[in-house]
Amino acid sequence: MTAPTDQLTRIARESQEAVTAALTTWTEAAERYAKNFDPKKPLPSAADAQAVVDTAYDLAGKLLAGQRAYATTIVTASKQATERFTESAGSFAAFRAA
Repeated sequence: MTAPTDQLTRIARESQEAVTAALTTWTEAAERYAKNFDPKKPLPSAADAQAVVDTAYDLAGKLLAGQRAYATTIVTASKQATERFTESAGSFAAFRAA
């Protein structure tokens, strides 16, 4: 079961990196907005708004890809375990019948 564990660790690490990158981008956008705040134009610039949207969708895509990889890993590991169990049960049944 080492391979699935390694994959789950990698998926968790990549998800953590994606969240960190998103928070960094959002923080930088908020800092730029705060530094350039103009009471006459209180809305953030289009570039800052676009950066937030891009970051949110990039994060969502990475997290969804991580969830898909996790689910695939679990299904693969379960399938392998079921096949091994079935083979063992068949061998045991053949042994008992003999």
